[in-house]
Amino acid sequence: MTQSEIFEVAIVPLPDVVLFPRTLLALRLAEPGCQAMAADCLAGDRRLGVVLMKGPNGSAVGPAESQRRPAIHKVLGVGVIVDHENLPDGTCSLKLEGACRAMILDELPGEFYRSARVEVVKDYYDVDRREELEDSRSRLARQSRLLAKQMPDFADLIDRILSTARHPGILADQLAHHFVADLYDRQSILGEYDVIRRVDLVAIQMESLNRRVRREQRKAS
Repeated sequence: MTQSEIFEVAIVPLPDVVLFPRTLLALRLAEPGCQAMAADCLAGDRRLGVVLMKGPNGSAVGPAESQRRPAIHKVLGVGVIVDHENLPDGTCSLKLEGACRAMILDELPGEFYRSARVEVVKDYYDVDRREELEDSRSRLARQSRLLAKQMPDFADLIDRILSTARHPGILADQLAHHFVADLYDRQSILGEYDVIRRVDLVAIQMESLNRRVRREQRKAS
């Protein structure tokens, strides 16, 4: 077994964002110190962690809580800054490309922004369960194609994801990025390292979305 990579990275706690690997995310940050944080990231390896805030008992974070130093989830998405602009009002605009999911080992002291020591968490599955993995992937692909038929506006996007995301774990992440709306569900998917379980989680979400679309279409007809 190869040793996981451990590194230090600036982290941005947000109340409504989950960053998946191999997806693009545009951010407009207004937090104090965001320009200093961006400058430090750009001077280094350009990596930045995006972590979901955690309210009481895992609930959503309200506006008042987001102004303090909020509790955060342990699993986060780490991205690479691919575009950046400091704006005159003190905010900064960033575009991130998701690089990996990681686990926070401990937070580090910092004056202007939060940072942490994190460990990259790699996908895994039991090689003896290859057939089960393929069945799960087929189920997810089937539900995705059904959604494409019900919502033609998304057909090209779904076809592109299915044709390019060959690895089941990547397929699940990309579909979750575009089609899973609930933040708790998104965080649960991000935190699932077992590829079969992650694919199954996203397949359940796609099935639920297909049912909602069918209900709405029946109401409209």
